Amino acid sequence: MQTPVLLMTTDAAVSTEVAKALRANGHVLHSATARDPRDLIAALTREPAPVVLVDLDPQPRQLLEEIGGVAERFPASRFVAILSKVNDEVLMAAMEAGVRRVLPKQSIATDLQGVLNRLTSNSVNRGPQGDLITIFSAGGGCGATTIAANLANEIGQDGQPALLVDLDLTYGSLSLYFGLEPHYALDHVLGYTQVDVDLIRSTASVVGPRVHLMASTASTSFTRPEPVDLSRIGVVLREARHAYKHTIVDAPRVPHGVAAALAEQSTHSLLVFQLTVKNIRLARSMLQALEEHGVPRDRIIPVANRCARGMAVSKEDAAKVLGMDVRTLRNDYAAAAECFNFGKPLAEASPRSVLRKDLQELAVRLAPVAAAN
Repeated sequence: MQTPVLLMTTDAAVSTEVAKALRANGHVLHSATARDPRDLIAALTREPAPVVLVDLDPQPRQLLEEIGGVAERFPASRFVAILSKVNDEVLMAAMEAGVRRVLPKQSIATDLQGVLNRLTSNSVNRGPQGDLITIFSAGGGCGATTIAANLANEIGQDGQPALLVDLDLTYGSLSLYFGLEPHYALDHVLGYTQVDVDLIRSTASVVGPRVHLMASTASTSFTRPEPVDLSRIGVVLREARHAYKHTIVDAPRVPHGVAAALAEQSTHSLLVFQLTVKNIRLARSMLQALEEHGVPRDRIIPVANRCARGMAVSKEDAAKVLGMDVRTLRNDYAAAAECFNFGKPLAEASPRSVLRKDLQELAVRLAPVAAAN
């Protein structure tokens, strides 16, 4: 069944390019083309359209003020904007106006089909609730981001990617890991009035066929950081679990209250540390803090990373201090560094890595069906 797309533009060349991009992809231009927001309202009143494509040139800010009213009046329609030059100011204004995606006109031929597919792919049916795996870290540099990125790649599947959520609000480590420069980030979703499956899917960046990324705010505003209110993170993750079968949260430095809320909502929570006295003490303190916030200790899986023979502190020592069993991941620094350097998961950069083997075994425990495929 073809999905009708209503277009608003005064540029005949844009109409031709959009029609060409849609022709081979199950979408078709709406019978009417609107020239301005007034025409758009009339067309939507006569015949609703699931997707509305609006050309913001030549006055994007002025048009977005009017489009915001149209989007509020027709909440069943998903709005996508196109314009010649995309910048942070326009992106923020578009999100506030209810626009789901903004595309530069030069990418219509390559990106429009994918955007429309994601907006119309059975998203009206929220679907079952997927898994949520949260990864905490007991100290910086313990490798939690590498674990998050590669677990997602092992658990995700072609056609059913896992969603990574980057809560590293200082550095945005996952975008750096994959070498991405995302247009949208977590703050765009947290600040949105109505968070739903469509918004999650359209805001996430595509890393590859097995992984999508909800980027940290540091990835889009590193030089101008603003405080991020995580009070609605539970709402975002609830919708993420309907949008994706598997969601993995990298939460290296979050307040104890937020950590407890994440652990309560998660199907699995990992606490990553290294076999050092400092890391183990910090891991114990974090477990105690979570308990004080109502999270039972047995809800957390301690994971000792970068383990090797002859270490001064053993797995058994850590288990004794923490009062619970500890899983281990073997050290393979060379392979992990190669992944970071080239923005690739272990499966591509070093498929025979012992670290990858250990992560595959962990993935089987966390998501047996997905990891087996």
